[in-house]
Amino acid sequence: MHIPPAAIAYSVLAIGLLCAMDAAVKLVSWQEGVLTATWLRYLFGGLLLIPAALLMRRRMPDRAGLRIHALRGLLLTFTSLTFFHGIAVLPLAEAITLAFVAPLMVPPLAALFLKERMRGRAALAGALGFIGVIVTVQGADGSYSEGNRGLAIASILVSATLYALQALILRARAQRDDAISIAALAGVVPLALLTPAALALDGLPATASLPAAALSGALGAAGILILTRAYALAEAQVLIVFEYTGLFWAALLGWFIFAERPRLEIFLGAAIIAGACILVSRAERPAPPAAPSAV
Repeated sequence: MHIPPAAIAYSVLAIGLLCAMDAAVKLVSWQEGVLTATWLRYLFGGLLLIPAALLMRRRMPDRAGLRIHALRGLLLTFTSLTFFHGIAVLPLAEAITLAFVAPLMVPPLAALFLKERMRGRAALAGALGFIGVIVTVQGADGSYSEGNRGLAIASILVSATLYALQALILRARAQRDDAISIAALAGVVPLALLTPAALALDGLPATASLPAAALSGALGAAGILILTRAYALAEAQVLIVFEYTGLFWAALLGWFIFAERPRLEIFLGAAIIAGACILVSRAERPAPPAAPSAV
């Protein structure tokens, strides 16, 4: 199968931008806490994506579709909160490697909620992914308490499960709704939920935190739009392989910004998880490309 070089370039660039967004959110979370950092990411991202959708006169979903996207937005809110809690504690490369298990969650959740038949290859991939998670979390240097580390690992895995749930909704709506509208709506609901909570619990953020927060929003918006372009040029099942370049970006950013030296176990675990995800992606029937979504 021929993959357009532009699709590869867009995909790798988009993943790099989204990993850079994670690094920016990690910085803000250290200064303001996870709740405010998550809110600011959606605030500044929404300031770019929502006007873009309006100016481009994109078609919005009907009322029933809006209700479904509201549910997806609720899931994305807690996906983001749990994921950003994890990256605030764990090294960036380790957190993103653990998040790679999200595609493995889709087949069992689809079997549970959509009554889809779960193939044997998907079950095998899930078992391999679990082994990959165990390998990834080995060899920590003990620079933080085991309680904090355990909670952070659990948060990332909860985030992956929630992300897989919203992916089921996205799969059902991606062929009906406009991709830019989907991206904009994915920010509206979290913003509506997080704004009162962040202001009531944390108050206004410090001015010094705003540049990194604005950068996180801009990087997230750019990453989503570029990834949307990549998925317009090639099938999702082909491009999923390039999402694992996120480990390279995360290791590079973690080392450069946070002085995090990735452990060998992280790369070994990532290889196992990536192999499992490729296995499960080939177990599914080919489908038209779906609009992507990012935390």
